[in-house]
Amino acid sequence: MKNITKLAISFVVVALLWLLALRTKWSPAVEWVVQILPLYALVSFGFYSLAVIGYRVATFPTCPEASEELQKEILEAKADLTAKGVLEPIEKVEVETPLRRSTRTRTRRAQ
Repeated sequence: MKNITKLAISFVVVALLWLLALRTKWSPAVEWVVQILPLYALVSFGFYSLAVIGYRVATFPTCPEASEELQKEILEAKADLTAKGVLEPIEKVEVETPLRRSTRTRTRRAQ
């Protein structure tokens, strides 16, 4: 059985149980809790999803080799587009940064 089928069956079973709980006579406080259960489940799922995404982003492995390869490909693409006239040539300009008291290279479009 595929995962989507299992998920659909689980959803239908939970929905039927919730509808059955709605039809049952409870005290007003319990009825109110039963009525907001889908909203509670949705909000809980949202928080769980955000926590999982945050954890995965925080523990994402770095790949220095892939980064270097990507930087080389970017430079090759810029050079190719500059040679074809799509991009303007870029010249390097030395700029002094007041916060670090050092110089860094900043790229600037030639005019």
